[in-house]
Amino acid sequence: MDNDDELTVKINQQIECSKDSNHKEAFNYALAKIYEDKRDHEAAFLYLGRANTLHKERCGYNQKALMEGFQIIKSTFNRELIERLDSCGSESSRPLFVLGMPRSGTTLVEQILSSHTDIVGGGELQFMGMILHNHAAMTGTQLIGSFAKLTCDYLASLAGDYLSLISPIGPEDKRIVDKMPGNFMYIGLIALMFPNAKIIHVKRNPMATCLSCFKQRFTEGHNYSYDLKDLGHHYLAYQDLMRHWHDLLPGRILDVEYEAMTGNLEAEARRLIDYCGLDWENACIDFHKNKRAVRTASLAQVRKPIYTKSVAFWRNYEQQMEPLSEILEEGGRTLDLICG
Repeated sequence: MDNDDELTVKINQQIECSKDSNHKEAFNYALAKIYEDKRDHEAAFLYLGRANTLHKERCGYNQKALMEGFQIIKSTFNRELIERLDSCGSESSRPLFVLGMPRSGTTLVEQILSSHTDIVGGGELQFMGMILHNHAAMTGTQLIGSFAKLTCDYLASLAGDYLSLISPIGPEDKRIVDKMPGNFMYIGLIALMFPNAKIIHVKRNPMATCLSCFKQRFTEGHNYSYDLKDLGHHYLAYQDLMRHWHDLLPGRILDVEYEAMTGNLEAEARRLIDYCGLDWENACIDFHKNKRAVRTASLAQVRKPIYTKSVAFWRNYEQQMEPLSEILEEGGRTLDLICG
């Protein structure tokens, strides 16, 4: 019996003895990692599924409420609202938003950008969420729907509040990156608050993105990611909302593909820096030498040169992920059903 086998036996014993579901969840994640390292993907996915089931039972997930939220955003941020509040926001171009699904490559993009001398990485800032919640509390209205009655003066005030929050991060820097992936929900508001801000949307193969989310034990939130079907429905809603933003705000969002970055780093890095209106610096392709603090699950990846092995890694679990792939293949029809 090798060391991994002995460890596996001990962990299974701990699972059987433990009455704490949180501990059982952690032990199952550990077993999934052990078997994945041994390339026994069938066993790895078995334990990963058990861990995620335990997490979902513990945290709960309200799919209906989340899907309704997506629909409220789409109905609230329409052409009438955009035209009414056009030019009301701040002229500042300092905020630089990097967003998309979690585990899609947003940390890599931020690391490339923050390797430029005029850009500082702020990480996953929660400031947009804070502003939204404060607005809802002050108006006594629903979080998103309240913005249908947003005034020009108040929009300028929101922009000023956001700039005050980010300024200490990089007082002398031309651009400050806000890499909160979930800001894709608020692109309409971001575009109104900062008409000159750059918005970078990072995309990755849907199966690769969803598998990476399913494998990740997030510190908080993302409760949709612990069930393959919930994850598929969420991904479809995200895709649908991004189509809405592109239709509503043509030319305002730069799409960047993770696979393109790993396949041709310099070309994609140059495209990013050019989009930001800055001169090229070779340090951007040596992003792994950037010693800035990284506080996401992608820390290990951005400390190494670019690599491509993760691009098709999801195929190791292709059979086990069929419930997810079936939902993604159904696309719009599935989305219509879950949105009622």
